[in-house]
Amino acid sequence: MYTHHGIKVRFSGGYHEYFGLQSDVDGIVYLMLANTLIHRIRPGAVTIAEDVSGMPTLCRTIRDGGIGFDYRLGMFLPDMWIKQVVRIEDEKWNMGLIVHALTNRRWKEKVIAYVESHDQAIVGDKTQSMHLFGEEIYYGLYRDKEMSVKVNRGMALHKMIRMLTMNLGGEAYLNFMGNEFGHPEWIDFPRAGNNHSFHYCRRQWSLKYDENLRYGQLGNFDQTLQ
Repeated sequence: MYTHHGIKVRFSGGYHEYFGLQSDVDGIVYLMLANTLIHRIRPGAVTIAEDVSGMPTLCRTIRDGGIGFDYRLGMFLPDMWIKQVVRIEDEKWNMGLIVHALTNRRWKEKVIAYVESHDQAIVGDKTQSMHLFGEEIYYGLYRDKEMSVKVNRGMALHKMIRMLTMNLGGEAYLNFMGNEFGHPEWIDFPRAGNNHSFHYCRRQWSLKYDENLRYGQLGNFDQTLQ
């Protein structure tokens, strides 16, 4: 959408950053045509924009002068939550700033809210559950075992973060490959760096249904919210 492709550019939200000589008119018109074609061929289709610049009118209709996507991803939300969990002590969380971040979106443009996605689940980062439970994710989530302070806190925040995000973050909600029930570990596809191993190229869905573990409690809470 931009002739500079976003390289070495930091967007502050000013409209001059979106509408000017830096706008790639051909690229924008292509997206408008693509959305028009998709919705004419398949009226029930849903198109979702992945954009970190905050382009205005991205999810407004073509008739309104927009680009025509149905939803945009709330890509800033996972980073906000990771910052809260990792860098800020619980008692110092600023709820005003959190609510502002969750509700700060373009007028009449629908947003898909989510707590985490591939950026947190793929090797190189950590999921919220890994940040919250730490090493206790491997031995502290048995139901017949008294919860430690860390597990108790992790269970509570895992639920609260999702409840706030689902209710305030947008017009739709996204889960990602088991993160909704606190899946441990990460996803790592076979590559030279892991000796082409398939060990982490998996999701252990059975954890959610294991009545000896607490993963099912997190999953049930997430499901109930929906």
